[in-house]
Amino acid sequence: MLSTFPVILCVVFTASVAETDIVKTLADHLTRLEAKVTGIEVEYKHKIRELEKEVSRLHQVVVNTGIENQSGLTKPNSNRQRRATEPVAFTVYLSSNFNGQHFGTGHTVVYDVIETNEGNGYNKFTGTFTAPSDGIYAFSWTIIAAGFSGNHGEITIELVKNSEVKGVIDVDSELNNDDASSTAFVIFSLSAGDVVFTRSAPFEHPEGTLRSDGFGGWTLSGWRLF
Repeated sequence: MLSTFPVILCVVFTASVAETDIVKTLADHLTRLEAKVTGIEVEYKHKIRELEKEVSRLHQVVVNTGIENQSGLTKPNSNRQRRATEPVAFTVYLSSNFNGQHFGTGHTVVYDVIETNEGNGYNKFTGTFTAPSDGIYAFSWTIIAAGFSGNHGEITIELVKNSEVKGVIDVDSELNNDDASSTAFVIFSLSAGDVVFTRSAPFEHPEGTLRSDGFGGWTLSGWRLF
């Protein structure tokens, strides 16, 4: 009986060593798998953040282009589309003459008579046109100056978009008891809410009578081309 004991002990010890190696190998595999899973999680979290940023950017684009999101669906803003297809056109003029020296420099011309005002963009109390929709617009304006009582008639008129001068014309009768007229035409783009008006130039004092009567008048016209 005593002679067989070392053999049995050796077999048990060998089996224990083999099991330990297997456990260690499995533990190593598990560690590597956990590291891979962690790496995948980090990678996909980064991709998810990038996708969230892209979704946010696209949402802002949708908002800026007048499309609203309702119940997860996007559809055109019908009011914006309707405004863009409505006609926009106006013609206005002055009902009487006025004194150039009294008018002064840098003053807005307030045309008090409205011939037509499709789209209701022109305000006869302020003399300004406010674009009701985005588009390409055309504008034309005519001025007349006359010389009386020993003075010649002269004035320079600017057409202004917000604070930017888009066109300038000058008229000068040069002689007493004479008159002269001038007309200008410009085309440029407007965004909804932009304001357009005419004013006397800030660099030149008007002279004489600025004529708007049955023989000719000051007019301003504008319309959206498309």
